[in-house]
Amino acid sequence: MKKKQDAQAQLMRQKHKSDEFAKGLQDEIQRIKAQKVQYLLAVTSRKLVLYSLALLIVFFFLFRFNFKIRLNRNPNNLGYGKLHAKKKFSR
Repeated sequence: MKKKQDAQAQLMRQKHKSDEFAKGLQDEIQRIKAQKVQYLLAVTSRKLVLYSLALLIVFFFLFRFNFKIRLNRNPNNLGYGKLHAKKKFSR
């Protein structure tokens, strides 16, 4: 009877250690996932800023040199626009 109780106690200690180890692993997984989300948010934010800046530069260039976009109504053109200068600019 004593051996059975000792075996059960040892089994309970091992189960407790195993549960603690599993909880530690789950906590580590959650920490890594949170870091990954933060990294992806930072990368997305940087890309958004870069794309916005590029778009701003394009619009600045278009307005600075008085360009306008005129769509060609030719059905073979697939609706792509062409850039045409309103007036010639001198340097």
